[in-house]
Amino acid sequence: MGGCFIYRPLKIVKKTFLKPLFDLLRKPDSIFGYEIEDFEVLEIVSPANFKTRIVDAPKARAEAAE
Repeated sequence: MGGCFIYRPLKIVKKTFLKPLFDLLRKPDSIFGYEIEDFEVLEIVSPANFKTRIVDAPKARAEAAE
């Protein structure tokens, strides 16, 4: 008899994200007839699980801007 393995169940957590909300401005006869201009993006919701901090600009760029 070979080796014996005991597995415990794993809990898989899947983060779900909201999909962009868009509107179709034109409906062609075929799915291949769509152009990028046919879509109007109404809302994009991104996950807000991040931190923001304010930093100073690098000196070379700050001097060039003045």
